[in-house]
Amino acid sequence: MKLGKVILLTAFVANLLFASETVLIKEMKNMRDGMNQINDGFFYHKKEKIIQGLKLVKDANKIFKTQADVKKYLPKKVKHMFGLSYSTAKKIDININKMEKLIKQDKFSKASDTYVNIIKSCTSCHTIVRDW
Repeated sequence: MKLGKVILLTAFVANLLFASETVLIKEMKNMRDGMNQINDGFFYHKKEKIIQGLKLVKDANKIFKTQADVKKYLPKKVKHMFGLSYSTAKKIDININKMEKLIKQDKFSKASDTYVNIIKSCTSCHTIVRDW
């Protein structure tokens, strides 16, 4: 009976870990897709494509809305750096909002500068997570 409970508990914990990882992978793919749409929008001067890409990135970034959320997704060896990752996620939100305003004003050059800041934020967090 105890063995059955241990197996059940182990399966439950493994399922929770897998679910968290699956959510992270899904949202990272959504961020990538959004960034690709933004790129395409700039390349082909498609304002609507940029706006759609920004929405995808903004929605995907919502999984990092609190420090506890960020900590949940970080690998064990870098969990202590959750504050940096959290502030990076907040910078992404700020720059997305800034870009949305600039795009609506047809200030594409300034919007592209802000887009570079989003890329830098992504790279900064990935540097932590991937131990680059």
